Amino acid sequence: MMKNLRIVLALIILTGLISCNSNKHGRIDLGLDMDLSKVFNAREIESLAVMVEFVDSAVVSITGNKNIEGAYHDYFEAYITSLKAEQKRTLPFDEKEKYDFLERLDRGVFEAIWRFDKHKDQLQYRDSTLINVDYIKCLTLNHTGRYMEYLKLTAQKDNRYKGVYEMIEAMGDFPTSAGLPKHKDFDFGRVRNRLFAAVFILRIEESYETKLDRYFNQENVMKHALQ
Repeated sequence: MMKNLRIVLALIILTGLISCNSNKHGRIDLGLDMDLSKVFNAREIESLAVMVEFVDSAVVSITGNKNIEGAYHDYFEAYITSLKAEQKRTLPFDEKEKYDFLERLDRGVFEAIWRFDKHKDQLQYRDSTLINVDYIKCLTLNHTGRYMEYLKLTAQKDNRYKGVYEMIEAMGDFPTSAGLPKHKDFDFGRVRNRLFAAVFILRIEESYETKLDRYFNQENVMKHALQ
């Protein structure tokens, strides 16, 4: 009888520990996804986890929802609502904060997903056409990186990613301007969906006009300071 009681108590404690561990900060174990392990090594998966946690923190902070999976849904819903109302988009990160973080990320992991575009042949800015713009930086998806290999494997098992993969193949990137309208169909407790959501949100950028406004404002401040 006592032996059975000890077993029951041990199971209750173990269940509690597992529950607490799985809910601690809402972290998700990327190592559970076998396809991810086919493309990235263990050290790189740790770096991917850091990237996902960076986005987790942002959506929780913005939405106030401490349930991280719910916070992703809340963020996408708020983003879509702001677009429909033609309001200013809710950007999840300050640009410098985001770029500084990504530049500290494992180099192999960064290049597997991202690239910085530092040159535009031509940009329309207000009433002017700017030529050879090399003084602003933009984050884009690396459509030849290893994340695409992972997406291809994912698309073979999850039809929702087939369209995403084909769009990136065709366009070289994926648009974020419409948000993620079908976010309710995604379980963000699953690795493939959580990683995709994190990549999607990191890909959301300021407009070229906002970047250029800031650049020219800083230039004017510097000119006045030197006078």
